[in-house]
Amino acid sequence: MGRGAVDCLKRAGLVPKSYTVEQYEKEENAMGHAAPGETVNTTYDMKKPEVLACLAANGNVFMDR
Repeated sequence: MGRGAVDCLKRAGLVPKSYTVEQYEKEENAMGHAAPGETVNTTYDMKKPEVLACLAANGNVFMDR
């Protein structure tokens, strides 16, 4: 799942070419463990529809807390 999302983000120019699956997994884990209302800094901008499209197309599920 992570590899596809990272590939999509790179192809769209939403993350640097040097961005890795390991970085993605670390950021995804931080978001999964964030407290309600807590903002987690990620390499990609979660407010961009293009980012959300890449993540959703690769099996990510988003839920409000």
